Amino acid sequence: MNLSIELIDVKWQKIFTIPQGTVLQKGRKGPFYKELIDASCRINDRFGVYAWGKDEKNIYYCGSFSKDYTSGKFKSNFHGRIAQYMGNHDGDTNKMVFDYINIALKSEDVNLFLLQYVSANLNGSILLATGCQDAGLIKLIERLLIYTNKTKGQVQWNRS
Repeated sequence: MNLSIELIDVKWQKIFTIPQGTVLQKGRKGPFYKELIDASCRINDRFGVYAWGKDEKNIYYCGSFSKDYTSGKFKSNFHGRIAQYMGNHDGDTNKMVFDYINIALKSEDVNLFLLQYVSANLNGSILLATGCQDAGLIKLIERLLIYTNKTKGQVQWNRS
Protein backbone atom coordinates (compact mmCIF):
# COMPACT_ATOMS: atom_id res chain seq x y z
CA MET A 1 0.00 0.00 0.00
CA ASN A 2 1.16 3.54 -0.78
CA LEU A 3 -0.19 6.68 0.87
CA SER A 4 0.45 10.24 -0.24
CA ILE A 5 -0.83 13.75 0.17
CA GLU A 6 0.22 16.71 -1.93
CA LEU A 7 -0.95 20.31 -1.57
CA ILE A 8 -0.59 22.37 -4.73
CA ASP A 9 0.51 26.05 -4.58
CA VAL A 10 0.55 26.39 -0.79
CA LYS A 11 0.77 29.85 0.75
CA TRP A 12 -0.11 31.62 3.97
CA GLN A 13 -2.64 34.43 3.39
CA LYS A 14 -2.32 37.23 5.93
CA ILE A 15 -5.71 37.84 7.55
CA PHE A 16 -4.82 40.38 10.23
CA THR A 17 -1.84 42.10 11.86
CA ILE A 18 -1.77 42.93 15.55
CA PRO A 19 0.75 45.77 15.88
CA GLN A 20 3.81 45.61 18.11
CA GLY A 21 3.17 47.19 21.50
CA THR A 22 -0.47 46.07 21.66
CA VAL A 23 -1.54 44.30 24.85
CA LEU A 24 -4.43 41.93 24.24
CA GLN A 25 -7.04 41.78 26.97
CA LYS A 26 -8.87 38.60 27.86
CA GLY A 27 -12.49 38.82 26.87
CA ARG A 28 -14.29 40.44 24.01
CA LYS A 29 -12.83 43.91 24.43
CA GLY A 30 -9.61 45.85 24.17
CA PRO A 31 -7.46 47.20 21.38
CA PHE A 32 -7.92 45.62 17.97
CA TYR A 33 -10.45 43.05 19.22
CA LYS A 34 -13.23 44.28 16.91
CA GLU A 35 -10.88 44.51 13.90
CA LEU A 36 -9.49 41.00 14.50
CA ILE A 37 -12.98 39.54 14.84
CA ASP A 38 -14.23 41.41 11.77
CA ALA A 39 -11.33 39.97 9.75
CA SER A 40 -12.08 36.43 10.98
CA CYS A 41 -15.78 36.84 10.07
CA ARG A 42 -14.84 37.41 6.42
CA ILE A 43 -13.45 33.85 6.12
CA ASN A 44 -16.29 31.62 5.01
CA ASP A 45 -14.35 28.36 4.55
CA ARG A 46 -16.11 25.63 6.50
CA PHE A 47 -12.83 24.17 7.82
CA GLY A 48 -9.21 25.23 7.46
CA VAL A 49 -5.73 25.65 8.86
CA TYR A 50 -4.46 28.91 10.35
CA ALA A 51 -1.25 30.16 11.92
CA TRP A 52 0.08 32.89 14.17
CA GLY A 53 3.51 34.24 13.29
CA LYS A 54 5.84 37.09 12.48
CA ASP A 55 5.59 36.47 8.73
CA GLU A 56 5.09 33.58 6.28
CA LYS A 57 8.59 32.25 7.00
CA ASN A 58 8.36 32.59 10.80
CA ILE A 59 5.30 30.66 11.96
CA TYR A 60 4.94 30.30 15.74
CA TYR A 61 1.74 28.30 16.01
CA CYS A 62 -0.28 26.24 13.57
CA GLY A 63 -3.84 25.15 14.29
CA SER A 64 -7.07 24.28 12.57
CA PHE A 65 -10.71 25.16 12.74
CA SER A 66 -12.51 21.90 12.23
CA LYS A 67 -15.41 22.35 14.62
CA ASP A 68 -18.83 23.77 13.78
CA TYR A 69 -19.04 27.11 15.57
CA THR A 70 -21.76 28.49 13.27
CA SER A 71 -24.46 26.57 15.13
CA GLY A 72 -23.79 29.04 17.95
CA LYS A 73 -23.49 32.80 17.73
CA PHE A 74 -20.55 32.93 15.34
CA LYS A 75 -20.70 34.08 11.71
CA SER A 76 -18.15 31.49 10.54
CA ASN A 77 -16.18 28.61 12.01
CA PHE A 78 -12.98 30.66 11.75
CA HIS A 79 -14.67 33.50 13.64
CA GLY A 80 -15.63 31.04 16.38
CA ARG A 81 -12.11 29.64 16.66
CA ILE A 82 -10.41 33.06 16.85
CA ALA A 83 -12.98 34.32 19.38
CA GLN A 84 -12.05 31.37 21.60
CA TYR A 85 -8.48 32.68 21.90
CA MET A 86 -9.75 36.02 23.09
CA GLY A 87 -12.41 34.96 25.55
CA ASN A 88 -12.26 31.29 26.51
CA HIS A 89 -9.24 30.49 28.64
CA ASP A 90 -10.70 27.36 30.21
CA GLY A 91 -8.58 25.19 27.93
CA ASP A 92 -4.80 25.18 28.12
CA THR A 93 -4.19 25.89 24.42
CA ASN A 94 -6.27 29.08 24.15
CA LYS A 95 -4.60 30.69 27.15
CA MET A 96 -1.13 29.50 26.16
CA VAL A 97 -1.36 30.95 22.62
CA PHE A 98 -2.97 34.15 23.91
CA ASP A 99 -0.10 34.59 26.40
CA TYR A 100 2.54 33.86 23.75
CA ILE A 101 0.96 36.43 21.42
CA ASN A 102 1.20 39.07 24.16
CA ILE A 103 4.85 38.20 24.81
CA ALA A 104 5.69 38.43 21.09
CA LEU A 105 3.83 41.75 20.77
CA LYS A 106 6.39 43.36 23.09
CA SER A 107 8.98 43.14 20.31
CA GLU A 108 7.16 42.62 16.99
CA ASP A 109 3.89 42.58 15.05
CA VAL A 110 2.01 39.28 15.19
CA ASN A 111 0.07 38.15 12.13
CA LEU A 112 -2.83 35.77 11.75
CA PHE A 113 -2.61 33.66 8.58
CA LEU A 114 -4.93 31.28 6.75
CA LEU A 115 -3.51 28.40 4.71
CA GLN A 116 -4.44 28.64 1.05
CA TYR A 117 -3.84 26.06 -1.67
CA VAL A 118 -5.18 25.40 -5.14
CA SER A 119 -5.90 21.72 -4.61
CA ALA A 120 -5.04 18.69 -2.51
CA ASN A 121 -4.07 15.38 -4.04
CA LEU A 122 -4.75 12.48 -1.66
CA ASN A 123 -3.60 9.11 -3.01
CA GLY A 124 -4.08 10.31 -6.57
CA SER A 125 -7.53 11.85 -6.06
CA ILE A 126 -7.84 15.59 -6.53
CA LEU A 127 -9.83 17.11 -3.68
CA LEU A 128 -11.40 20.49 -3.09
CA ALA A 129 -9.24 23.55 -2.73
CA THR A 130 -8.97 25.53 0.50
CA GLY A 131 -12.17 25.42 2.47
CA CYS A 132 -12.39 21.65 2.47
CA GLN A 133 -15.61 20.16 3.79
CA ASP A 134 -13.81 17.26 5.51
CA ALA A 135 -12.68 18.02 9.08
CA GLY A 136 -10.54 14.87 9.14
CA LEU A 137 -8.55 15.95 6.10
CA ILE A 138 -8.02 19.40 7.62
CA LYS A 139 -6.67 17.80 10.82
CA LEU A 140 -4.32 15.69 8.66
CA ILE A 141 -3.04 18.80 6.87
CA GLU A 142 -2.61 20.58 10.22
CA ARG A 143 -0.53 17.68 11.62
CA LEU A 144 1.56 17.55 8.43
CA LEU A 145 2.28 21.28 8.65
CA ILE A 146 3.17 21.09 12.35
CA TYR A 147 5.55 18.19 11.71
CA THR A 148 7.27 19.75 8.70
CA ASN A 149 7.57 23.16 10.38
CA LYS A 150 8.98 21.64 13.58
CA THR A 151 11.78 20.08 11.52
CA LYS A 152 12.63 23.64 10.39
CA GLY A 153 12.68 24.99 13.97
CA GLN A 154 9.30 26.71 13.68
CA VAL A 155 5.89 26.35 15.39
CA GLN A 156 7.56 26.68 18.77
CA TRP A 157 4.20 27.36 20.43
CA ASN A 158 2.81 23.98 19.32
CA ARG A 159 3.34 21.39 22.03
CA SER A 160 3.39 18.42 19.71
